[in-house]
Order: sequence, then structure tokens, then C-alpha cells
Amino acid sequence: MLNSEKLTKIVDGKLTGFLRQVVQVKAGPPKDLSLEDLINKGSEVNPGVRFYRNELHTYRRIRNTITHDKICGCTAVEPTDSAIAEIERVLERLTSPPRITDIFHKDVYGISIDTSIGEAATVIRENSYCPASTSPGGRRPLLLRFPSSTSPTP
Repeated sequence: MLNSEKLTKIVDGKLTGFLRQVVQVKAGPPKDLSLEDLINKGSEVNPGVRFYRNELHTYRRIRNTITHDKICGCTAVEPTDSAIAEIERVLERLTSPPRITDIFHKDVYGISIDTSIGEAATVIRENSYCPASTSPGGRRPLLLRFPSSTSPTP
């Protein structure tokens, strides 16, 4: 299967189906919304669609070029393997977004209110902890461990 066929199948099938679910279009007149309208309406209600809005519009334009623009009967655009991989990655992120638990660890360490600042600093440094708020009632400071790379991705 050519990459142009793969892209068209992904956009017309999986992406459009996902966007219809996002904007809760099940039947009736709204079903006639264009892909452009689905992306725009989806970006109003879904943070993932909003984040990838420009990319989704790019895929839409590529799909339209593949479908409607022919040169001597051949597709005017042929996406690369990496382009197909990218749209599949974006679609995976949209349909199965990462969760906080995928990014942050749950390790929590408590220290006594009587612990010296020096001892607390040593615990923080040796265990790569991040100081956090106190426990309920303010009786015990908590220390949380985060992975070295905590940059969230949508």
C-alpha cells in the first residue's frame, strides 16, 4: 500500500472517527461537518486536539491534495514513511493520552518535624527528592521523588 493511501485511510477513518466522537456527532445533519470543521470544533472541547490543531490541519491539507490533485493521473503528493509514523504517533497520543502516573513516580518520603534542616537537605540530595507540602494537619513535611525528566507531553 502506498503511503498516500495509508495517510488517506488514517485521516478518513481513524482521525475523522475520533474527531466525530470528540464533538459528539453521532447522526443527523451535524454528520455533514467537514474535517476542517471537526478539527476546529474538536479543538474547542479537547485539549489534545487543541494542542495538535496545526498538525491536524496539515494532515487534512495533505489528504485533500492526495485526493483531489492529480498530475498525469498520479498522486501529486506522496508522504514519506516518517510522515506516516508521525501522524500515527499523533493519533495515538490523541486516542490514548499519557496520564500523570506515566510521568511522575509515586514515591513519597516523610520526615519528622524535628528533623534538622541539614538532615532534610541530605535526604533530599541523596534521594533526588523534591520538597513538597506538609501532610494533613501540617505535622509532617513530605518529600516527593520525580523522575529526572518531568517535562509533560500532551
